[in-house]
Order: sequence, then structure tokens, then C-alpha cells
Amino acid sequence: MKRKDRVTAALEGRILDRPPCGEMTLPGLSQEDKRRFLRLLGADLVVVHLNPDFSGNDGLSSGFDELRYFQGSDYFVIAGIPGVFWQSVAELTLEVAARMIKKEPEKYRRVLQEIRKRRESLLERLKEFEVDGIFILDDLAGKNGPLFSPQALREFIFPELKVLVNIIKQLGKPVFFHSDGLIKPILPDLLDLEVDVLHGFDGLDFESLKEIKEIIHGRAAFMGNFNLHFKANNAKSVLANLRSVMELFVESGYIFSSDGGFTPDSIENLVALYQYFHQFWEGENVRSHDNFTA
Repeated sequence: MKRKDRVTAALEGRILDRPPCGEMTLPGLSQEDKRRFLRLLGADLVVVHLNPDFSGNDGLSSGFDELRYFQGSDYFVIAGIPGVFWQSVAELTLEVAARMIKKEPEKYRRVLQEIRKRRESLLERLKEFEVDGIFILDDLAGKNGPLFSPQALREFIFPELKVLVNIIKQLGKPVFFHSDGLIKPILPDLLDLEVDVLHGFDGLDFESLKEIKEIIHGRAAFMGNFNLHFKANNAKSVLANLRSVMELFVESGYIFSSDGGFTPDSIENLVALYQYFHQFWEGENVRSHDNFTA
């Protein structure tokens, strides 16, 4: 079974031999080590992050090199680009951005438009590469809800994101979207952007995920949502959670992943989580992490 086919099926709300799997981010790995680690996980997709605002031209060049490295492979290759909201916060601070919305709304809108134009330039450069999808990463919320009011996000942020989504759709690519935090209050707005996959919802319990499923069913696939903070001897609980979440989402489009909280300290749990996933679908633990050291 081809890896790309599994992801494509999930985007269409179908399942082949098993749901596809893969991580939004795998930081701190060289290209060769990332490829080895992807094989270890049995992953179907790879996300290559491109952020010129954070890493500059050298970092962007490194990201393009990684895209070249993975294009032509059997992996579903996704280019990850930053959105507009969090970059405005990085440039202004959250307090200044909030104040501008109230006192200088047009000035803040111009800041967002300038950031969005930089993203458009990045998308233009991506035409040179064979990517299968594009991930927009924009942290719109904290643990208690959206960082700005839903009304403010609708007025200032979502129009700029919609421009980016439309451009990506014109390129013929599916749109993946990630935000940290509690995004349930703005979930209908994110769906109205016509994104294809939603990743996030960190820390939600199963009952809350059932509510999320009711909202997104038939409109977007779900990617996630497994926390990496569990004890090594807690396999029974992890497997039970795997079964519950996958049975909940699998018929509406599902991509298995952690909630995005991967760090080098959690590598053992990440590997174990993927072993549990493959054990659930394949009936045996077919992968060992003894042959890989991050």
C-alpha cells in the first residue's frame, strides 16, 4: 500500500488498510535521521517547515533543500508555512496587537496584509517543488480559548487566512491547518475557510472530542490527538484510548498523530505510541526502536 494513497483516502473520508499516520513536527533531526525516524514510526507523511521570518534566508534554503530531499519519495510531502496571526504577535507582542485592534484597526490590518503578502511570496516559490499538501500553522488560541475575541478574529485574521487558503486551493493542494489551544469557539470559522485537515485540540478528553467530531464531520479530516505524557507501563490505557479515538473519527477522515507536543525528551513515548497504533491495526508489534538513537 502506498503511503500517499493512505493520506489521499483520509482526505476523502475513506480508509484503506489503515489510517495514515505522521507528525506535524519532528525537530532537531537531519534529513537522513528524519527519514530513518519516519521509517521507524511507519509514517505516511512528512512535514517540512518553512519560516523565513524565524529562520531567515539560510533557514529557508535549508527547508527547500529538505523538500528536494523528500520530493519524489513515497511520502505524502507537506510544506509547513506560518500563518498571519501569530507572526503579528511575534512582531508586535500580544498586548500591542490587542491595543491596535481597538485604537488603530487599519494600522493592524496593514500589518496583517504585509505578513500575508510575504506568505503569498513563499507560496509562489513552492510552485517549484513537488509537494502534496500545505500546512498553515497559526496559533490562534490558548488553553482557555481564542487569544482574541472570535469577532476580532473574524474581522482581522480569517480574511487574510482565507486568501492563503484560496491560493493553495488554486495550486491544487489540500490545506492542513494547526492551532494550539482551545479552538472550539472558532471551529465553524476555521471550517468556513475550507481547510481539508484540522490538527490541534491538545488536552481534550474523549467526550470533548465527540463534540468536535459532530462539528467537523463531513467538512474536514481530523489529525491527532494523542498526548505524549503517559507512563511506559500504561499500555492498556493508551490502547483503549487509541481504539476510542480512531473509531470515533475514522469514518469521517482521520490521520493518526500526536497532539504536536513532541520534544526530544518525549521520543520514547512517541515511538511507543506509534507501536501501539501499528499493533492495533496490524495485529502485532512490528517495529522496534532499539535501532535508532535521536
